Amino acid sequence: MGVLIIILSPFIVIFIYNNIIGIINKKNNESKKEIKINKYLLIPIVLFILIILITHIIMELPYSNEYERLIIKNAIENNEAIEILPDDIINQFINDPVEADDLYKGKILQITGIIDYIGIPKDNPPKIDNSYIKFTEKNNVGIIFYFTNNKIVPNLKGKKENEIITIVGKYRDYMIIKNEIYIVLGDCEILGS
Repeated sequence: MGVLIIILSPFIVIFIYNNIIGIINKKNNESKKEIKINKYLLIPIVLFILIILITHIIMELPYSNEYERLIIKNAIENNEAIEILPDDIINQFINDPVEADDLYKGKILQITGIIDYIGIPKDNPPKIDNSYIKFTEKNNVGIIFYFTNNKIVPNLKGKKENEIITIVGKYRDYMIIKNEIYIVLGDCEILGS
């Protein structure tokens, strides 16, 4: 949605600007038009800046989708999540990340592994994002679980690192950062919590 607003904003500004100039031209004679245009030239510029600012604010809000969380909870209750070991999914992404991405895209996965790091929004100021848990990496591949419910993860901070935990979440995507692959799951829930 935010990308669409950014793409359309120049057209919106031009449309608004042309309508304002048309209204001004109808109300004023030719000699006053030049003076009034300069005053009203600020309106489209301010609108454009506001659109960009609002888009930026929307893009920085944490991802939250109650519908997705309900799907995850139903998958947990009905035992519908695909159980996979961290080593298995990591090996698939090492061998062929594009094929593994296609295989898991949008699927609900249940993974049991060792917690390497627990991140909460206040860890990354000023940007506020979702809480997350990262499993121990193997061969420069890690698995990151994002939680839209930011109340779950802070309780684990400092207590559960290096412990084994089972997490269910929806596979979102993978990222390659400095020759490291990160497998990303979203809307996660911890089994047994």
